[in-house]
Amino acid sequence: MEFKKKCSKCKVEKQSSEFHKDCTANDCYRSSCKSCVKKWRDANKESIKAHYEKNRESILVKYRQNYQDNRESRLAYRDEYYKKNKVAVIKTNIRWRKSNRDAYNAQRRVWYSNEEHRDYQQSYNKKHYQENKDYYAAKCNKRRAMKHNASPVWADSEAIKKFYADAQALTESTGVKHEVDHRYPLQGKNVCGLHCEFNLQIITEKENRSKGNKHDE
Repeated sequence: MEFKKKCSKCKVEKQSSEFHKDCTANDCYRSSCKSCVKKWRDANKESIKAHYEKNRESILVKYRQNYQDNRESRLAYRDEYYKKNKVAVIKTNIRWRKSNRDAYNAQRRVWYSNEEHRDYQQSYNKKHYQENKDYYAAKCNKRRAMKHNASPVWADSEAIKKFYADAQALTESTGVKHEVDHRYPLQGKNVCGLHCEFNLQIITEKENRSKGNKHDE
């Protein structure tokens, strides 16, 4: 429930939503408003950074312990916030991933290397497929149509088939999944390639996922 309180810094009375939450305070909100906190942080960026670097380990231990002690309430709050702000959260996440693609891929690799996380992701993918077969059918048909439209009459179908056969052979001989990739994507942002033997290459599944819809320089 919203209520008014006076900021200890600017002395202005504001709605409680204008204050960051603080579970240690009597009213569960910080004494200074968000605007004053931001001004202070902007004015003390270097000292804040130096303090964090000096005390990084102890700060992380404290944060982890706090998370474990309040895990259920944090997860409940996160779920509730996501439901209320789903569109905004998704847009923010997409924008961050586009601006920090390498960092995002690195995070995903670390997360996916955990067996429990990997099992969860695979289970989620199977469930999502079962519940959205029409979406995946449309996606597959679109991909098939793009390949057909991007295949020139002079393309060597036997040479193309050999790429896929070689990729399968590499997968079986190395135990690492290999895939046939288009050097220039069929539906790139700035350039679209052809589905022909001169635009194909064999790379690992991991490299292919990391490459995404980009093309080789």
